[in-house]
Amino acid sequence: MSIAAALTFVAAVVFAFAVRGPAVIGLALLFLLFVPLEKAFALRPQKVLRRGLVTDLTHLLVNNVFVTMAAIGLAVVMSLPLLWLRSYHLASQLPAVVSISLAVVLVFVGNYWGHRLTHRIPLLWRFHAVHHSIEQMD
Repeated sequence: MSIAAALTFVAAVVFAFAVRGPAVIGLALLFLLFVPLEKAFALRPQKVLRRGLVTDLTHLLVNNVFVTMAAIGLAVVMSLPLLWLRSYHLASQLPAVVSISLAVVLVFVGNYWGHRLTHRIPLLWRFHAVHHSIEQMD
């Protein structure tokens, strides 16, 4: 690994901790959980410290922050025309199971379309393409 790549990764970790510390800790815990599972049940065995891992982790740490900021901004802008609905208190009238199910569906649909747009819109693809540049996927 080059010095520039190492410094970029360290900067990405510091940035991610500063902006979303608990999320970075959560990712580290997921890493500790899934690496042994991938080793035990690998479709194609490979090294954990593989080529391109630093690029992929840097992308995950930095890009996720910007995607989250963009998603929140988009949600706010899209919800402005619907502010009048708040006076009806619809969320409090729904059973908890319905509210949670609706939230899960909205998150999955939003993630799907957000990811799809990163493949379709050239400006977004320039950032997302880094994620697809790795030679070995895990």
